[in-house]
Amino acid sequence: MLAFQNNAPTKIWVAIMFLSHDTCGQYGNWQTMGWWGIEPGQTVDVYDNDLDDLNQFFYYYAKSADGRQWSGNFGPVYVYHTAFNSCVNIGSTAAYATVGMRQIDVNGFDDYTQPLRL
Repeated sequence: MLAFQNNAPTKIWVAIMFLSHDTCGQYGNWQTMGWWGIEPGQTVDVYDNDLDDLNQFFYYYAKSADGRQWSGNFGPVYVYHTAFNSCVNIGSTAAYATVGMRQIDVNGFDDYTQPLRL
């Protein structure tokens, strides 16, 4: 299981990317999903399977109600205004932005919680 914990004073929305040959094999092998809204102090599960069954790395992008962003060097990845479940190489006119994502190394973990703080 992969979870995110909001340690910031405002609501945070999270999008993730992970290796998914079955779902996205013909579109670059990487599945993208979002948005999970996480209130201050809450922890939300975003991936409910054992992490070591998939691969070593997950990626995430997060944004807060006050404009803060948790972005990184992995991407660009399309994100949408509303909830989405897509593949990294499927572009869309519905996408509102491309973002860079941060990497999480989950090697050796069945469960992992990523804290988000200011």
